[in-house]
Parts: sequence; structure tokens; C-alpha cells
Amino acid sequence: MTARIGWLRVLVGLVLGAAPRVLLQASTGEQPSGSMLLLARTVGIRDLVIGGGTLSAARSGSSRDMRRWVAVGLTSDILDAVVGGASARLIGKRGAVIATGVTLPVIAAGFRALAQLEAAPASSELSGASPR
Repeated sequence: MTARIGWLRVLVGLVLGAAPRVLLQASTGEQPSGSMLLLARTVGIRDLVIGGGTLSAARSGSSRDMRRWVAVGLTSDILDAVVGGASARLIGKRGAVIATGVTLPVIAAGFRALAQLEAAPASSELSGASPR
């Protein structure tokens, strides 16, 4: 589950970084402003970095590192949802619903991944076994 979340973040990061106009125009139906394109690219960079860290942690086999990176992504997504919901006066009700709604499946996946990591047996770094 952790690796899937990492790959999803990397993919979203690449799309937002490389083609933010396509994604923004599809979600709003309007031509995005330059500041919106910049904002989307910075969100893409953030997701690319968090996704890369998550993938690296999953590859290492360290449950502690996986929990850390999943928690970082989850915190970011929860804050995005809170800010998106609170921004209804600025971006309209529809925009706030979209901004909040896109984060909810990833938030659910993050909580599920954390629960799976907590339920997993002791990680390899505790047992002395090689993670590979």
C-alpha cells in the first residue's frame, strides 16, 4: 500500500509539474491564470518529493521510515482539505468542494496505510533481518 501511495504521488507530481494547464482546465472548465499554473506546479513538486520519499522508504523496508513518509503525506493532504474547505469565500462553493474532494481518497488511503503499518509485525530493522 505504501509503494502505491508513493507512485500515485509521483504521478500526480509529474502531471502537475509538466502539464498543469490540462488538469486545471479540466477541473474548472476555465483557462487557468499564470498564478494558478505556478501554484499547481509547486503542489506537483511537493507531491513528487513526498512520493519519492515514500517510495524510498517502501524500498528500504523500514516500517519506521514508511510510517514517517506516509504521515508527512497524510498531514499535507489533511491540511490541503482544511484549507480548501475554508476557502469557499475566495474560490466559491464549487471550487471548495473540488479542492477538498480530490484529497479525500488519498487521505483515506493514507490512514489505511498507517493502520496496515501499525498492524504489521516488527520491521526488519528491529529483527535484524535484511530488508531485501
